[in-house]
This record gives sequence, structure tokens and C-alpha cells, in this order.
Amino acid sequence: MDLEQLVAIRHEFHQYPEIGFNEWETRKRIFSFLEQNGADVSKIATYAKTGFTYDIVGTGDQETSKKTVAVRADMDALPMLELNHHLEYRSKVEGMAHMCGHDGHMTCLLGTAQVLLKNRHTFSKNQTVRLLFQPAEEGPGGAKPMVDEGCLEGVDEVYGFHNGPYPLGQCQVSEGAVLTQVTTLHIRLRNNEGVEPDQSQILIAAAEIIGQV
Repeated sequence: MDLEQLVAIRHEFHQYPEIGFNEWETRKRIFSFLEQNGADVSKIATYAKTGFTYDIVGTGDQETSKKTVAVRADMDALPMLELNHHLEYRSKVEGMAHMCGHDGHMTCLLGTAQVLLKNRHTFSKNQTVRLLFQPAEEGPGGAKPMVDEGCLEGVDEVYGFHNGPYPLGQCQVSEGAVLTQVTTLHIRLRNNEGVEPDQSQILIAAAEIIGQV
């Protein structure tokens, strides 16, 4: 594994964040990285506008059953400012930042790709690892359109993870749902007819709702 190359690409991702379904330059960086590490990028399959998959197929002659495992990473950034002014590689895009770690997720998947591309001989010709790069995790949602368009066809198992403040070298696994889903809630409040603005309780009600949420 070329850690120097991985650190460099992670810093690039962080400096040039892109929000959901607009990850065009991010795609190009990933394509270039994969090609530099021996991937045939002409075989990349696009899903959900900016999402894509790439299959790493084994070359070994071992007798094994057919199996395809997908490994997933999200690509998009958040529409927010980065205030980490101490970082040399902080965001250069006004109003966009990788503040949820997706730059790290992509880098981890590219590190996985590095290892697999160099060791295809260790798994058989009927075994495949599918790299799955998903757009718009933060919204409006890239997983469903990718699945609807067939990105998981033929896949037996799917693996993904989210970074967290765990000790170095440790991962945590939980049965069932682990993280929440991004969603948007719209609430409209109206005054009763005839209520004077200075007598309205609507701001108090709005503040109470926000506090409860």
C-alpha cells in the first residue's frame, strides 16, 4: 500500500469538495488514481449521475464458488464553511467542506483498491470485489437511485463503514441500524386570524418546536 499516494489524494479530496450529484472532479481524481494503480477505467460503470462502480476480478486458478462482494464509500461534501484555518489542506471551495469524513472514506476505498489490484492472483477468476462510490449521501440521496439502476446486481454481500473517534486500529460492529438518515422537515406555523403581531405566540411556539427536535 502506497501511503504517501493515499495521503496526497485525501488532501486533494478535502481541498476540493463537491456536494451531492455534482462530484465531477472527484470522479476524475478517483478515475486517475485507479488507472495509475492498474485499473482499466474503461470498465467503470456509472450510476445515479456521478456514482460509479468498478469490478476487480481475481486472476487466480483456485477452485472456489462464484462470489461478488461490494465495498462502498460516499463521495459528497457538505454545503458549509470550513473553519479549520490551521489545516494546510483546508477547503478551497467557498461554502463547501468535507466535514463528515467522506474524503477519508474514499481514500480508504482507494487503499483497498491498491491492495486488491496488486493481489488479484490471490483470489480466483470467479471471485470479484466491486468498488462502489456513492454520490449524494448527505442529500438528496444517492443510494436508492444507484440500487434502482442496478449497481448491486450479482452482488452477494456489501460492506461499508463510517469513521469515528475510535482508538487507532479498532473498528466497531453493531447488528442492525447504526447511523441516522439525512432528511428534511418543513413545519409551517400560522397566527390565528385577528391576532395582533405583538401579541402573537408564534415565535415562542417555533422556538419550543426547535428545542424539542
